[in-house]
Amino acid sequence: MGILKEMQGAVSRSREEPAPDPKRRLLVVLPALDEERTVAEVVRGVPRSLPGVHAIEIVVVDDGSSDSTAARAREAGAQVL
Repeated sequence: MGILKEMQGAVSRSREEPAPDPKRRLLVVLPALDEERTVAEVVRGVPRSLPGVHAIEIVVVDDGSSDSTAARAREAGAQVL
């Protein structure tokens, strides 16, 4: 019985999410050119939180689009360069 309880404790500890490390950040960089129809969906598809990650930043690099790619990306919550 003692070994079973130890194993159950180990399993439950392994399922615990790590505390966010203030130094652990994730930068997601998305290149885009004339992607106004899809960029917002892609930006919204990026997780806003992950276990152990303090901050997630999304940057869309707009390579001179002639449509509304930059505006759609900003509306979806990304920074645009």
